[in-house]
Amino acid sequence: MNIAVITYDYPDSHRSVFPFVKALVDEWGYLGHEVTVISPFSLTRTRSLIRYDEQDHPESVRVLRPRIISLSYRLKFRGQSLTDWIHGRAVNRTLNNLITKPDVIYCHFWKESVFAYDYARKNNLPLIVASGESEIPSFLASEPFLSKCSKVERVICVSSKNLRESVELGLTTEDKCIVLPNAIDNKLFKVSDQTELRKSLGITDHDFVVAFVGWFNERKGSKRVSEALKMINNQSIKVLFIGAGSEDPDCQGIVFKGTVSHNEIPKYLNCADVFVLPSLREGCCNAIVEAMACGLPVISSDREFNWDILDERNSILIDPYDVKAIADAIKQLYNDRDRRMAMRESALRKAEGLTIASRAQKIIDVIGSSHSE
Repeated sequence: MNIAVITYDYPDSHRSVFPFVKALVDEWGYLGHEVTVISPFSLTRTRSLIRYDEQDHPESVRVLRPRIISLSYRLKFRGQSLTDWIHGRAVNRTLNNLITKPDVIYCHFWKESVFAYDYARKNNLPLIVASGESEIPSFLASEPFLSKCSKVERVICVSSKNLRESVELGLTTEDKCIVLPNAIDNKLFKVSDQTELRKSLGITDHDFVVAFVGWFNERKGSKRVSEALKMINNQSIKVLFIGAGSEDPDCQGIVFKGTVSHNEIPKYLNCADVFVLPSLREGCCNAIVEAMACGLPVISSDREFNWDILDERNSILIDPYDVKAIADAIKQLYNDRDRRMAMRESALRKAEGLTIASRAQKIIDVIGSSHSE
């Protein structure tokens, strides 16, 4: 099958944005499918005139990066931001220049379906959307965008929350949707011994280690984790803050704070005892699935976006705004090793069913059924 993947961003040798999209594309390549990724390259956002080298990928995968400029999203043109309009023009131009017509167009997030609609209609191609947004843009529920979205043939939702929102906005109907939570590369994210890394970070066998992976911002809750650890005030509790952003977690016990490559994240997760992410909005959080695959109990938000992957067996679900609730959950797992070990086993069992190979094949099956109709 020849698949055109339209995505707002795609990782390269310099940036690790949307690594889960690349993992899916690579898996399709390994399965023998031809994949063309179209991901406009913003000169203004990356502050570079040079497109970075591509990461390794299967020979059947190629990445096209038409150059664009990004402007303020306050600037509007025909009902959408000028940046989105520029992005859409670049996508359409690249699609029309393809020598080999794809069999199907796979759009990573709803907005991309608007950009690909005209080409798909002209060439009578199935249009598939992956809905994994933390928040689906409401402007899509108005014309002319709604009419284009409603022509999407299948919707791959990463959570029941995304399915519900897609239907409530009128973008699709429930019979077109399937829920497939985000998945991990289980060859990369797995349990491993990181004794040497723990030593290099100054972590002892008596320490209890909390891991946070995500943007340091209000939505992900890095500061709330920091405030919870201040409230606990236990010198035996250490913390790994993996990420970057506008917030600055500043509690005691920080043994690492900063970014690492996506391939290095499993090493740090395997230094931890628990994963904490009090996020306010998600589609389905890849970082949580990755943490579970490394055997970590999870403390996260009691919100719909988590309910397909987290329950009382592998997590403690809390109000993400409640710093005391975050602190109490950390203390519960710090004080109860038996419960922690039981949750660890449940997390591993759940992650076993969330592999990228399985998800990639399931999506191919959905695409194949759409293509044959």
